[in-house]
Amino acid sequence: MKDLVGTWALQEWITTDDLGNVSYPMGSDAVGRICYTDEGFVHVHIMFADRTPHVDPDTQAGTDEENIRSHTSHISYSGRYHVEGAQVIHDVTLSSFPNWAPSKQVRDMRFEGNQLVLSTSPMAWGGRQIGHRLTWARAAT
Repeated sequence: MKDLVGTWALQEWITTDDLGNVSYPMGSDAVGRICYTDEGFVHVHIMFADRTPHVDPDTQAGTDEENIRSHTSHISYSGRYHVEGAQVIHDVTLSSFPNWAPSKQVRDMRFEGNQLVLSTSPMAWGGRQIGHRLTWARAAT
């Protein structure tokens, strides 16, 4: 789908749990990018806007606390994608969450003006069944 191709900036990521409670898993100011290429690849990065850097600049020298904080403040994955009707299926081959590589991540997809809205059926998240809705806008940079 040609309308999907390009780089999109995260505008909002909200979740709704099985009791109807709404939350922001990476904060209300989360930042992220999703990129769909003409060649059929998708790349996703989402994180807290205010991540705390590790004390040591060595990428392998983080403390247990720093590494846990880094892992829980960022999610990324990559793979191929294809569109089936009003859904985009991400065929994940690389992921910061090991259980998603490999997996198929199905997203309901709709366009609202210049925004792309992707949503999920409820999935296990923090011990609950959570539905996700991510709103993206074309990235300027």
